[in-house]
This record gives sequence, structure tokens and C-alpha cells, in this order.
Amino acid sequence: MTLAELLAAHGMHVTVSAPLQKESSLPKLHRSPQLPNIDLPNIDLPNIDLVEIPTLRQTATPCQFFRDSYSVYLWLREQQFDVICFPMRGGIGFHSLVAQSQGLAFPRTLLCVVAGTPSLRNRLAQHELLSGLSPLRLDFMERRSIELANLLFAPDQTLLDALCKDGYSLPSQRVLCPPISPAISDDNRALWTDSFSHTPLPNRVLAEVQLAASSDLPLVSVCLVHFNRPNFLRQALDSVRTQDYPHFEVILVDDGSTDQHAHALLQRLEPEFAERGWKIIRQQNRYLGAARNTAANMARGKYLLFMDDDNVAKPHELRTFVAVAEYGGADILTCHVERFSSSQSPLSPLSGSTPTEEWGPLGAALAVGLCDNVFGDANALVRRSVFIQLGGFTEQYGVGHEDWELFAKACLRGFRLEVIAAPLFYYRVQPGSMLSSSKRNANLLRSATPYLEGAPPWLQQILLGYQGQYFALYQPSGGQPVLTEAPALSDEELLRMKNRVYDALRPYPRALNVLRRSAQTVLRLTRRS
Repeated sequence: MTLAELLAAHGMHVTVSAPLQKESSLPKLHRSPQLPNIDLPNIDLPNIDLVEIPTLRQTATPCQFFRDSYSVYLWLREQQFDVICFPMRGGIGFHSLVAQSQGLAFPRTLLCVVAGTPSLRNRLAQHELLSGLSPLRLDFMERRSIELANLLFAPDQTLLDALCKDGYSLPSQRVLCPPISPAISDDNRALWTDSFSHTPLPNRVLAEVQLAASSDLPLVSVCLVHFNRPNFLRQALDSVRTQDYPHFEVILVDDGSTDQHAHALLQRLEPEFAERGWKIIRQQNRYLGAARNTAANMARGKYLLFMDDDNVAKPHELRTFVAVAEYGGADILTCHVERFSSSQSPLSPLSGSTPTEEWGPLGAALAVGLCDNVFGDANALVRRSVFIQLGGFTEQYGVGHEDWELFAKACLRGFRLEVIAAPLFYYRVQPGSMLSSSKRNANLLRSATPYLEGAPPWLQQILLGYQGQYFALYQPSGGQPVLTEAPALSDEELLRMKNRVYDALRPYPRALNVLRRSAQTVLRLTRRS
């Protein structure tokens, strides 16, 4: 007997769903790893529906668990269920649970999680060494799923004690229910069915509904930084003007532009800025961190929204950011982005259908954040009081990753950073950008700085050694964003591919040596650039 059969036999209408597996269709589905204990072919009751959810293959993330969870969330938010039950293993409910906690979805749906042995603990129990970042990404997703559950099912107190020992935060509503099996007793059946039928459903207000009812909208200071890109700046400002959130100001910092067209545009903007009470600040070229700090120092808003001149905001960006911040109290909010490479604005009717690729950060996964920016892009909403406490961005001329560094510092100091699982702006990927033209190793060392502060020398050396080995093995290019037509490969997939190539060429020593020399040459050229 499965949970679906038990609930259906109790008179409930049940939908069993799972992300679509490769080379699979619903009639010939086997046991799903995302839904353990559910053997789909054996379920044959009239009030049970079977649904396979297509996975978004084009979401730019190396974590398949992330793509599965995001696909499930996008499907579920279009449905209407009273109760949704997720297994903890695989983090399949991660995005749905985060969205509910932010007031973006499921205001009257009970989100349940069935606890099990964490994936990371299971790996270590089998004496598996961790390879790459994927196990750490998954561990973060499972931990957040447990923490945000409305109702947590666990087989016994021993598992709950083990989770607490591993640092899990448990929700207040917990039920001890033995695993479902053909021999399950009537009393234990009642534990499961009564928990679903008698637990009150949430009665929440969505974040945007709460914001719309507020009579005191907080002021947002849009901190916009510009350098020699007047065409892009026009597009960025056009996207700001069309925001459907009314209470904001713009502080535009020109970071030492030398282009005559840029100077002319700034002069034309001055009357509009003066009429709106916005500010244009000109300074010598001091690079991104200093330019953003200048804008923040002139800001009056409760929140700061940092924006580069090549970003294009979606009309609801400010409204969504503010609604979630006011609803849940996060200190920093980042979001999914849509990457594009056109010189035209994606919002322009003349641009046609601009190809885009969605990228989604994970959140405050500190164990991953040393080697991967899981926190989000600089186009983020930050409480001004928190920004001041953090001391703003550090200022290093010619070095990037100042946003990565600030977000990691904030999380390490206990401030709340959350990710909105929706693309709120367009991120332009192009050759010659500040990030692509800055020094890769200097950028990476800068983002590691918060992890090194206050650590003993031996731990600093371990962290730096791990970071160096990770990028040499998995991302010799430094992980710069590029537009692709396929999802990013995971760490394990990259290593597996490399080993397969070497194994195939092992009988041919000359070809293997040529490949190695070529790879070393490419790596040297990449580091020089």
C-alpha cells in the first residue's frame, strides 16, 4: 500500500505527480526516485490521477534537483490543491515551500514534507567521498524544505533527534507516523489520514495583496550605475519609468564616462531628473563598488535596488521585491534573471522575440557559496539599514565580484538573504563587460574574503586550496555567464565526461598528449585574459 492508495481509500481525491524522467512516458513509468514508496503502475483507483511534469531543461543551473523542484513549483502554482505532500529526499518541494513562505503562492494550501534520512548523511554512511558542489546544493534544499514545511511527517523520534543533531530547523507542527506498508495497523492508518483531514489549512494573504492594502508604501532608491553606455542607459531608464510601483527615486551615478554621447544624454536627462526629484551624480572613474556606494550614500529610501546600466527591469520588479520584503522581512532579496545578448531592449516592440535563458540562484547556501555565486546578481533589493551595517561594497578598482562578496558577508553575519523564484529583470551577456574583462583570479579571491575573515591560518589555507582545486578541475574558465542552448552540466557530469575522454584516448598516447597540451594552453590563455 502507498500513501496515495491510503488517502484514496479514505475518500480523498489524490494526484500523484513527479518530474518527467528521461525516455519515459506515463504508461510505462517505474518507481520514481522523487516519490519513493510510490509504484505508479500498481495504483489503479478511480480517484487517483497520475501526472508527469515536464522538466525545464533550459534553466541554467548545474543541479538537476534544482531544475526538477523549479519545474514542479511552476506546475503546482497553476493548480488548486488543499494539501500537497513532498518527500524530503531530493528537495523536490524546495521552490514551492520557499514561494509560500514569501507570500507568492499557495496561501490556502497545506504543504507537508515526509522526512527521511538526508541525502548527505546517506552518502557518508556509505563511505562516499563528496565530489563537487551538487551534494551540498541538495543538502541546502533538503534543509530548507524541512524548515519551511507546514506539517512534517517523521517515522519516529530517533530521526527527528538525528536531524536536530545535524543542525536542521524543524517546524512546530510535527507528526510521528510509521512508514506505510501492507501490514500497517488501523491506528497508524488513522494517524496519516487524520493528519491530512484534521489539520487546519493555512489562511494567508498573498504578499502583493498585503502590499496593495497598505497605506504607507516604503520608498525604494534605485541606485543606477553608468559608464560609457548611453544606448543601454536609455533602455534601463525606460524600464524604470514603466514600473508599476509608484514610490521610488533614482540615483544615477556616472562613473567617469568619457564618451561624448554619454555626456550629452546626461545633460538631456537633467530636467526630467530635477522635476522628479531624482539625482544625477558625476564622479571620476572608481569602478562598480565605489559607484554603488556613492549612490547608496545619497539614497533616502528604506530599500536600495542596485541596477547596472545594461540591465532591463521588468515592469513588476519593484512591486514584487517590495511586497516580498515587507511580507517576510528578508534583509536582502535576489531573484531569477533572464539572460540575453541583444543590443536591443527585450521590452522594445522593435526587438521582436529576443532569445533569453533563465538563470536561478539557490540562496544562502554558504557551503556552496565559496566556489559558486548561489546568492544572486547585484540587481537586488537590500534594506538600507543592513547595507550600512555591512559597510557597503568594498572598493577595489578593476576587480569584480563585489556583489558576491557582499552577499556572502551578509549571510555569514546572520542576515537573511532569500531568492525570489521568478525572473524580475533581463541581464545582458556580452563581450567586453566589466565582469568578463576583469581579472578572473582576483575576482574569485575577492568573493572568498568573507570566508577567510577571522578564520585561523590553517583553515584559510584549506579554504583557498579547495577553491583553487575546484576551479582548476571543474571550471577552468572561472564560471563566467554565457548563453547556451542546453542546461549547465553538474560537477559530476563534467568530471565523468573528462574521464571518459581520457579513457578513450588512453590506448593512443600521442593523441592523449596532444589533448593535454591543448587543454593546458587554453587554460593558460584563459588565465591571462
